[in-house]
Amino acid sequence: MVFNPEFNYRGDVISYSAHLENLYIKMISDKLLVMNSWHKFYKVNNYSDFTWEELQDCMQTLSQYFGEGFWNARITKLTTAVNLTCNTEIMIDRLISFKGNPMEPMRPSNSSKVYGKRYASTHYNIKVYNKQFEVKKDARIEIVPTLRIEKEMRMPYFQKRRQNPIHIFSPMDLIKFV
Repeated sequence: MVFNPEFNYRGDVISYSAHLENLYIKMISDKLLVMNSWHKFYKVNNYSDFTWEELQDCMQTLSQYFGEGFWNARITKLTTAVNLTCNTEIMIDRLISFKGNPMEPMRPSNSSKVYGKRYASTHYNIKVYNKQFEVKKDARIEIVPTLRIEKEMRMPYFQKRRQNPIHIFSPMDLIKFV
């Protein structure tokens, strides 16, 4: 990995950034932030299945890159998703609201075509979109009609909530059996 400096408006170095496959890595003071999809890092796409064994192998690979400290790193965001083979147009058109709140249309830049809908809240975001459209636009690959449903969670809230807390604080917690 090659880390490049990032500067503020005065020309001072404020951080360093690098890429590892699709992962974006940022060094700020004494923190190392690793962002983006582990699924895409491991399999180059996230429209395929990502098995339990593949997740474990992916985490072993990441620990080789980042050292043993990787296993105790703090997870601040976690996205779970499911891909469904179905007619995405019908599903997205019928989607109006989430918990009584309207969902915003998702459009690619410079286009009026709606390919999904999203709901943003303080503690999580929900996205439902046409994965086939996104893959064709970004990677120019044709896949079967696929509806992707994602929930991106800001973990501090989910770890501390009273009812049904999610006890995932580090990568080690992802491989522990409850």
